[in-house]
Amino acid sequence: MSMPTTRLLPFAAALGVTGSAALAYYAHGLRRQVDQQKQQLTEAQHDRTTGLLRREPWEDLAAQKLRELGADRAGWSLWLLDLDKFKPVNDTLGHQVGDWVLATFTQQLRDVLGKEALIGRLGGDEFVALVPWDGAWLPVVDQLAPALSVQVPHGLVVGVSIGIVCLADLPDSDQPLQVALPAADFSMYQAKFQGLGTYRFDPGTDTAAVFAGVPSPRRRYRDRARVAGPVEVTR
Repeated sequence: MSMPTTRLLPFAAALGVTGSAALAYYAHGLRRQVDQQKQQLTEAQHDRTTGLLRREPWEDLAAQKLRELGADRAGWSLWLLDLDKFKPVNDTLGHQVGDWVLATFTQQLRDVLGKEALIGRLGGDEFVALVPWDGAWLPVVDQLAPALSVQVPHGLVVGVSIGIVCLADLPDSDQPLQVALPAADFSMYQAKFQGLGTYRFDPGTDTAAVFAGVPSPRRRYRDRARVAGPVEVTR
């Protein structure tokens, strides 16, 4: 633990350090304390396994970004991504392999979405991203889910299901993120329910269903997954 900066000058004087040397000693201690505080804040905000923002810091930054964008937020989209077959792989092959899968997927996601995207890990095997949307994604979005799959030892593959919502297609709100998240969640679980390793981008239908109170496909998918057998691994 570092010594409080308020005690550094007396401490320096006790060592016989005075004048400019004492001030330099004090400044060095202050810089160390600031650096340590920054490091602690970074560690608190970022997930250790992936280096991505945790849920709350991501939501704070995403909400701030959308406020700053104002009407221009219509040119952005929200992506919700959930890994397919990650839990049985993690349970069968161990957390070390699971962490490697998460880190590998994160790097692939960064490479695909680019530097402008604000990416976070919501927890477990669920990720979120605020991504510029200019229509250029449409020709390639079919290839995204296969491109983001991770090959795992023993011939297993961890894929991803993606829900995409364009902010321009959502109802007007002074809290657009709180509207977009459930809509993207609905889309993502539609993708899971209709076939893993794919995406769902149907903002008109999905958003209307969310606000009409249609039962979430999240529950239907989990009910189906609950009766599925465990992953078999040949060692």
